[in-house]
Amino acid sequence: MAGITQRSVRRIVARYNTLGPAGVEDRRPRNAGRRRRLTDEQHATLLTALKGRAPDGGLWTGPKVAAFGRQQFGLRMGATLGWVTLKRLGGRLVAPRRRHQKAADDEEQEAWKDRLACTLERTRRDALLIGARVEVWAQDEARLGLKPVVRRVWRFEPGRPLARTWHKYEWLYVYGFVHPSSGRTHWLILPCVDTELMSLALEEFAREVGAGRRTRILLVIDQAGWHISGEVRVPEGIELVPLPPYTPELQPAERLWPLLNEAIANEAIASLDELETELSTRCCALLARPQEIQAVTNYHWWPKAA
Repeated sequence: MAGITQRSVRRIVARYNTLGPAGVEDRRPRNAGRRRRLTDEQHATLLTALKGRAPDGGLWTGPKVAAFGRQQFGLRMGATLGWVTLKRLGGRLVAPRRRHQKAADDEEQEAWKDRLACTLERTRRDALLIGARVEVWAQDEARLGLKPVVRRVWRFEPGRPLARTWHKYEWLYVYGFVHPSSGRTHWLILPCVDTELMSLALEEFAREVGAGRRTRILLVIDQAGWHISGEVRVPEGIELVPLPPYTPELQPAERLWPLLNEAIANEAIASLDELETELSTRCCALLARPQEIQAVTNYHWWPKAA
């Protein structure tokens, strides 16, 4: 189980019987795990440096950390030890999440969540007077076209798999509505996005969920022009709730697209008719999987509505 021979075990036991716990310490003189190369003060200095750019103005790497250790602390550090040091300091190699320069900051986002809760409470009080129910939905659009979507897949043979692609700039738009608390969805496939088609989508959605006097819908949308334009016709029973600017992380409907894309990932689709067929089939499949939808869209802070 330990990966050592019986002879080694006997030697370890003999040293333990003679010297106690000190007898089983690692005595390999060149083992990096035997002692810490950096003191607490050096660790703090390195962590401070790692929060900025590397000395050459670029990004930090294992070799650059090793060079920093040699120059600043006079240590003998190779490139591998630089990488190990990054891991020991708790570092993870991750890609930053993009955020627009004009996006709402964390404080503004929290304030919006509070406003959403207050809007829901107000709507509930008004609906209670007439015996209506209230639901909170979210809506967004995705542009999917003939230029293939490339996704990672499991590979069990040597080499990388191939995904046949071509550059065709034709596309459709999928309008997705989601009720995060239950995982219910409503899908529309339309040729473009504008105020007229947004109005038609809202009308179809209102008819599907029965929005009106007895069912009130708070619909969370982003601030795209065709969402907040005064020309959009909003059916009775639906109240649009715009998100703060440039905050897709607050939009549950954004989480629908990876699930939808699976049907066409790594496939070269020849025509928009074929694309529409594939997307329609996938949308119908997702309608029957509300638990999977709920698992990715029902944020912990999302208000629970009746």
